[in-house]
Amino acid sequence: MFIKKGAMFGLDARIALAIFGALSVISGAALYSAIQEAKVIALISEFAEAKKAWEAYYLDTGEQPPVYPAGKEFFDASYLVEDNSITGWQGPYLPFLKDSSTPYWLSHSTYSNLIYINTTDVSWGEGGNSWVTYYCPTGGLNCYSWIMILESEDLGLVKALDEKYDGVVDAKSGNFRWYQVAGKYRLILKNIKFN
Repeated sequence: MFIKKGAMFGLDARIALAIFGALSVISGAALYSAIQEAKVIALISEFAEAKKAWEAYYLDTGEQPPVYPAGKEFFDASYLVEDNSITGWQGPYLPFLKDSSTPYWLSHSTYSNLIYINTTDVSWGEGGNSWVTYYCPTGGLNCYSWIMILESEDLGLVKALDEKYDGVVDAKSGNFRWYQVAGKYRLILKNIKFN
């Protein structure tokens, strides 16, 4: 009598490989999701620190950083990292340096820049940086400082941030907004109302 041995082993091995393959796909997707969530949390922390810096500067000095004279839509963020002889200044309020090419912006250690802009909270409409159209003063609209971080190439990350802040993905409305320039996204979060 001839008995075939090992035939089931081959089948068992294929089943085991299929199971391990399925598990690796599932764990890979979970790992990607966890990495994406960590990036979202890191950016939320960056925005929170930028907001705290603004508030601390205001509490110490009794004023907000000045609007940059050459462009009415920007605040001079260098006041948050350099002593400009403002009474009560206790900074630096952020661990960044003034940008060498645009001195009212800050150089960011992970992204390229951190900027504070001066605009309203109306829906900004189409056309890239259309927020400039609504910079304050524009006659009775609610004016806010907004925090802008330049730049991210990850649209999934940008949409996840929008979902976290606003509950929907809408680039031009809500507390979190964004637009694309040359394949990179500029991330903008509403900060403090000032009129």
